[in-house]
Amino acid sequence: MTTETKDADAGASGTSGASGARAHRRRAARKPKRTGRRLTAALLLICLLATGGGLLIATSQLQDGADPNNKALTDAGATGNVAGDVGNAVARIFTYTPDTLDTTRQDAKELLRGEAAEQYDRLFARLAPRVAEQQISLTTNVIRTGVVDLTDTTAHVLLFLDQTSERKGGKPSTAAAQLSVTAEQHGGTWQITKIKAR
Repeated sequence: MTTETKDADAGASGTSGASGARAHRRRAARKPKRTGRRLTAALLLICLLATGGGLLIATSQLQDGADPNNKALTDAGATGNVAGDVGNAVARIFTYTPDTLDTTRQDAKELLRGEAAEQYDRLFARLAPRVAEQQISLTTNVIRTGVVDLTDTTAHVLLFLDQTSERKGGKPSTAAAQLSVTAEQHGGTWQITKIKAR
């Protein structure tokens, strides 16, 4: 009887030892996953904190170096006015059909001055014959306007455009464009003096 008890005890301890070993292996297998997740979460938190700190420093430097005369930062009304005037001007001078070339050119004479007017005249002289001959239409939509710098008389504006061109009988094609524009106020209206494609 003693022998049977010992054998039964050995069998029971062997069974519990085997299941205990399996349970230990399962816990060990789960442990790296938990550790990996914790490590990933910790690294993500460090990255977020570093990025946030970097953004705070960059913002502080921008504010410290900001021109106190820049109304784009302080006068929402004036900023909105120049953004609207310049955006409308760009849409008008870069929208045309074969039938509206004269109107577009007249708009450009009213809305452009100096270097921008000369640049536009050169472009228009090359473009107008092709527009008439190939029956090309161009529609420019100003998607977003950002006033970078604004004083009482001068503004620097960045514009994001969608331009759709179409030949008669063809399919329209749309392309994005960016312009950097300098404008000056004359007689209560903003006129573009420089245009640069970006």
